[in-house]
Amino acid sequence: MSFIQVKELRQAGKLDEAYQVALQYLAEKTPTRVINNPAFAKLFQNPPDLIWAKRALAWVLYEYLKQSEIQENYEAYFRYLTELVQLELPSSEVMVFDAMAWQIGKLVFELQKQEKIEYQKIDLLFEVIQKFHFTKPSPAYSFLYKAFHKGHQGWSNYLEFANWWNFEYFEAADYLEEELPKNGKKVMALVEQAYIAYSKKLLEKAVGSLDRDKIAAFLPMLDTLIEKYPRYRYLPYFKAKLLLAIGDPEDAFSAFLPFAKAKKSEFWVWDVMAEMFTNKPDKQIACYCKAISCGTSEEYLIKVRTKLAALLIETEKYSEAKTEINFVLNIDEQQGWKVSRQVSQWLNSPWYKEADVQKDNLILYRMHAPLAEQLLFANLPEEIAVVEFVNRDKKMLNFIINLKRYGFLKYDGFLKEVNIGDVIAVRLDSGSSDGYYTALTLQQTDKKPDNSVLKNFQGLLDIRNDNPFGFVENIMVDSKLLQEYRLNNGDFIKGTAIASFNKKKQEWGWKATHLERL
Repeated sequence: MSFIQVKELRQAGKLDEAYQVALQYLAEKTPTRVINNPAFAKLFQNPPDLIWAKRALAWVLYEYLKQSEIQENYEAYFRYLTELVQLELPSSEVMVFDAMAWQIGKLVFELQKQEKIEYQKIDLLFEVIQKFHFTKPSPAYSFLYKAFHKGHQGWSNYLEFANWWNFEYFEAADYLEEELPKNGKKVMALVEQAYIAYSKKLLEKAVGSLDRDKIAAFLPMLDTLIEKYPRYRYLPYFKAKLLLAIGDPEDAFSAFLPFAKAKKSEFWVWDVMAEMFTNKPDKQIACYCKAISCGTSEEYLIKVRTKLAALLIETEKYSEAKTEINFVLNIDEQQGWKVSRQVSQWLNSPWYKEADVQKDNLILYRMHAPLAEQLLFANLPEEIAVVEFVNRDKKMLNFIINLKRYGFLKYDGFLKEVNIGDVIAVRLDSGSSDGYYTALTLQQTDKKPDNSVLKNFQGLLDIRNDNPFGFVENIMVDSKLLQEYRLNNGDFIKGTAIASFNKKKQEWGWKATHLERL
């Protein structure tokens, strides 16, 4: 008997015959002498002839496992797989193990196509592969991970599998998005999927028995990946959720900010944000108001409205609370859903019966939602500027922070009314070459701007040569103000002036914005 003989039978498709010959070959080469000396026992455990015999049988078993009829018969499949384990192949036999990774992966995928997945079978396969020696990293090893990952949502042993597989063994290709051949659609990188799945499983356990040690061990790995691959946009969200789970809201907020900025149009982002301010009801109210303002379908907002109502009740804003509760009741009725116990209790409360109901809470949302926006950019400095010009048709304004920092921006969505000379507090995104900025936060303020851009003045008005404008020293008073206040040459006036850039002279000057005749 020889390896060549078994191989020829196997390649000729005579598997049953190859199997019998391989068993006989293995029996012939298996040492019968017992070596009592441990120093020599290892040398005789896998002598060269025995390795070839084991290898011959291993490839026959592999061919059996490739057959579709065997794959459809789990008991037979597992029996052959068990025989392969019992061969106790050394770690050097990676070709067999890697080939098996593809076959086991395929079977796991098939098992997960069933309407009711039999996770006990997947558990048994996981138990087997822990005894194999795969090439790490390798395409086969990544395929094996992908297969077991497929059903992670319902698999109770996913964390144990992931810990055994070890995320250090992902290939370079696993860090890239995958493009589906059929439609060209891009799929999230396998690595990103893995870290999200692991986070979700840790959070599932956090609902019951929180495993702080596992979370603490995982967070540095998550940090490294977030720093190295900022394009993985959902990882900061899960980092924040894990930090919240272990009671660290401040770090959770810092971790969540990049994600929240990118996804600020999603209502659930603000719902999560509210969790980070458990002892600050004003910020929670702001977050819930912002969530409701995102234009989401009402059926998704029931929990948010219920949470907002609870806070409004605590702050004795009963009319607004009743309005939110009525929104919840309407959706429950439309969807045929049962009213929650908490809402039912409110319906029987004296305050609910006595409170007025409003058509909506738009005024409440407009009042509080801007604070939520400010939370996103609280780490950026707020700058004080003066409005130098307003284009109401385009909802644009020109601003001056100081003589070196100025530009224009769109104020729609932040300010309803704005006038030249108004003082605003603004946080700005990086500007373009033409001076256009995006306002991140914007509100009117009583704070004082830089002295170089706004000042008070008083003095005699000087109108020369029947010009339609005049001056008080170096401050220009335009024709509009002259007409509005019916001013004449020599009138003594006082007012407020802002810095203004003269494009023709390419220099800064002053122009009056508000006047008072004395």
